[in-house]
Amino acid sequence: MNVVIIEDEWAAQEQIKSMLSDLDEDISIVQVIDSVKHAIEFFQKQPIIDLIFMDIHLNDGNSLEIFNQVDITSPIIFTTAYDQYAIQAFKHNSIDYLLKPIVPEDIKQSINKYKSLNPDSNRPLLESIYKSLSESKDTAYKNSFLIQKKDRLYPIDSDNIGAFYIVDSLVKCLTFDKEIHTIPHTLDELEKILRPSLFFRANRQYILNRKAIEHLSIHYNGKLKVQCNINLNSPIMVSRLKSNDLKAWLDI
Repeated sequence: MNVVIIEDEWAAQEQIKSMLSDLDEDISIVQVIDSVKHAIEFFQKQPIIDLIFMDIHLNDGNSLEIFNQVDITSPIIFTTAYDQYAIQAFKHNSIDYLLKPIVPEDIKQSINKYKSLNPDSNRPLLESIYKSLSESKDTAYKNSFLIQKKDRLYPIDSDNIGAFYIVDSLVKCLTFDKEIHTIPHTLDELEKILRPSLFFRANRQYILNRKAIEHLSIHYNGKLKVQCNINLNSPIMVSRLKSNDLKAWLDI
């Protein structure tokens, strides 16, 4: 089985390669591609590929842009670190998708699903995926929250919220105007309804607005410490596993 991996993070590339190697010795990694540009150049040569692992977000753009330039008929398994809400819009039509961090059982199930598919049906599925993403891009995410103060309700734009975080089992939001409010959602729920281009789940306790991040400090063991320009009481640590995702997200 000839496989291509389209992924711009070195750690994720090595992880997928290792898992595929452990799963089936007949799998051959033909190419590892790290950008939309290089993917287009590769597929313009019309190589014979059995299966593609494709990250949705690459450093130079959205990987679905590749389909505007070249005709790809090979089955595709999408991977992503965010955009969970967009995935819900098309998951029933896709070949498969994997949400990072990927584990060996995810790879195994996806390969089994691939083996049961009819490759000729792939193109309509890709078109459906692209259409679903385009339609959901601007409408799927929550643009404002209704905040209660005594007997009054006030709308707050999502863009004006610098961070969501947990305090004593309650979820709070801190606005750029230095106001703190309680939000009737869990962080897991917020992660699905907030615009992924603007908000990032830094760890179990924090979701950060891109505009709230001042700089990153390299910490030990590959971790990152996030310095924010809003008044948060403690430093925000990002694990080694999520550090590459954070850097890629900020570099879009």
